[in-house]
Amino acid sequence: MREALRRLDICGYSDKVGEVQIPFTEFLTDRPLRKLAEKQVELAKKVVERDLLDGCNRIAGVDAAYRGETAYAACVVVDRFGSVVSEASAKAEVGFPYIPGYFYWREGPVLASVIRGVDFDVLMVNAHGKAHPRLLGLASHLGLELNRPTIGVSAHLLAGEVRRGGEASEVYLLGERVGIIIEGKPPLVVSVGHMVCLDTAVSIVRCFRDTSGLPWPLAAAHLSAVKLRGLSKLRDSALIQGF
Repeated sequence: MREALRRLDICGYSDKVGEVQIPFTEFLTDRPLRKLAEKQVELAKKVVERDLLDGCNRIAGVDAAYRGETAYAACVVVDRFGSVVSEASAKAEVGFPYIPGYFYWREGPVLASVIRGVDFDVLMVNAHGKAHPRLLGLASHLGLELNRPTIGVSAHLLAGEVRRGGEASEVYLLGERVGIIIEGKPPLVVSVGHMVCLDTAVSIVRCFRDTSGLPWPLAAAHLSAVKLRGLSKLRDSALIQGF
């Protein structure tokens, strides 16, 4: 055993990767993720969890599709019957990596750009609201930035303890109820974004969702974003071929 440990001890870095040792000197940091996390904690205190809706006749959904580091965002507004009343789109190069829990800094800027100027009563975001490790997911961050009612809707659980129920289960985090899971294919985690209470958020999502997929405003936004990405790919292909 001692001989084996001795051999491990003399097995240097260069033995594993080659004969040339290259010292790592470029990892200079001021702990940016910790600073962003601290900002999330402070902003989470400003989230309003009561209904401040000016009606519920225009429900918007926003989502983005990616090709490489280019984001294609779409916002679709529907009326209470599900008919599309307006659409908007935007395209941007993202400047932040995908890191769970910090999604706002990757996708938030392009989503905010497409949402501004769109007329709606409440916005569904394909992301988390309060059901987030620091109680401030993308949906809540956007709601605070734009001062608009928002709802977080996600097909996966990011944080929290699930307490199973019948048609819906509750998500608790830090002793607080932060989300409801609506069963279906897939199950959806609904949470408060901003300026809406959780029960109202769940009711709105239920009104626009059948037993599968995303609620219609979000599904329409997703389809529109995917279409924008596809059209861009076709245009790029045509330019390459000289059409």
